[in-house]
Amino acid sequence: MLRIQGAIGVVLAVATIAASGCDTISCPPPAEARSSIVWDRSAGQPGQIRGRVVALADGQPLARSETRLTPVDSTWRSTRAGEFRYSRSRTAAGGNLEVRAPGYASAVSAVSVPSDSSVVVIAVLSRAQSVRGAACVNVTPDASPDQR
Repeated sequence: MLRIQGAIGVVLAVATIAASGCDTISCPPPAEARSSIVWDRSAGQPGQIRGRVVALADGQPLARSETRLTPVDSTWRSTRAGEFRYSRSRTAAGGNLEVRAPGYASAVSAVSVPSDSSVVVIAVLSRAQSVRGAACVNVTPDASPDQR
């Protein structure tokens, strides 16, 4: 028996299913990457945000990660060994903390900085998901090409 792979196999499979009167071929959506930011009040220099960016898979610091605190500071700042710090003059009571690293799903969280304490943050980034070679097609046998 001949084994057909790749795009030709997908086209043949779609044509076969369409000819058999099947209405829809559906594929489950790709799994979303689950990156998160967790923060809490902490003793330390009042008004400061300090934290660490780690990989979900092994807990290791992500040295090439970047953070930004908007709208206070819209520039991306590189972390040092996965650690970052925003001083009181830059936090202005908080904002949206965004964290990213090459090859990882980014994360965003609103962070509130009390004037009488600091905030400690842990950002856990998961590997970005990619779908390679997936071919999912919706087929409606009686529909015009514009409706497919």
